[in-house]
Amino acid sequence: MDCEAPTSWQNKLNETLQKAGFKQSRVFDCLFYKDQCYITTHVDDILACGHAAPLEELQQHLRDSFVITVEEQPEKYCGVTIEYDKGGGIKLHQRDKIDAIIKEFGDNELGRKYVPAPAAEKMKRASKEEIEQAQALNLPYRRLVGLLQHVAVSTRPDIAHTVSALARYGEYAGPQHFKRALHLVNYLKETRDKEIHIVPRDPKDLRLVTYTDADWAKDEIDRSSITGM
Repeated sequence: MDCEAPTSWQNKLNETLQKAGFKQSRVFDCLFYKDQCYITTHVDDILACGHAAPLEELQQHLRDSFVITVEEQPEKYCGVTIEYDKGGGIKLHQRDKIDAIIKEFGDNELGRKYVPAPAAEKMKRASKEEIEQAQALNLPYRRLVGLLQHVAVSTRPDIAHTVSALARYGEYAGPQHFKRALHLVNYLKETRDKEIHIVPRDPKDLRLVTYTDADWAKDEIDRSSITGM
């Protein structure tokens, strides 16, 4: 396998997009923008949205350098299902992914859960004995947290905080951490139909408004702060 091939491909794609007038985000390397046209890339898959004229111009620039296939309304991107409504909005969900997680981890004894995590219960590092116990049981903690992370960052922001907390204990997880992750699986089982619904207030204005906040040194292990968006 040529290890330089992915880098060469990404450099070529970045160069082509920049020649077309697109700027690369300083925060997300896979995000490019020009006027009110936005592009996200994943290897050789490109998702673009914006007004018709810049999108048509973009397609021509890409055709000059690559052989491309265009889907006017893609139904899948990076495991995310995209649905369109009559009002010009879109719905994003990962029910297939959630169903696969439930099939693998949903057969447990924790019962039905209607919140992502118990409100009063705080997590902490497992003791040496608890870590050894989890290793002896061969609990697939990292695999489950990895699957939950993909859902959290793509279409389920309601579980993002809990998944972020679970991910901190990869090397220090005990049976209680795996139990907390299973709690989240059971929550997804009850809320599998939740989705992100994006509806523009004005079809001519494609600005995406977000809000962010952070706590202050709340992590009891290293006193780091947690930012949410």
